[in-house]
Amino acid sequence: MASKKSGIQRAVEQVEGSSALAAFIGNGVSRQNIDYWVSLGHVPVDKCPMVSIATGIPVEELNPLHDWTVVRRALDLKAV
Repeated sequence: MASKKSGIQRAVEQVEGSSALAAFIGNGVSRQNIDYWVSLGHVPVDKCPMVSIATGIPVEELNPLHDWTVVRRALDLKAV
């Protein structure tokens, strides 16, 4: 049975490699950072928005360990 790919694995595949994703994100993120995140199975919380913008993969899938409802509620309050 095949294991489900993590959000960061799908992100890397979508942009055709960790070097391409690192280049797109910029901001000091290296290919090695991306490869490390793949080995962890998730993206650090502070980098999730950049990866999400680059790939369209929701932050909830890039780091399912974080409670994104708190962030979303805060953004909703700011919009009011």
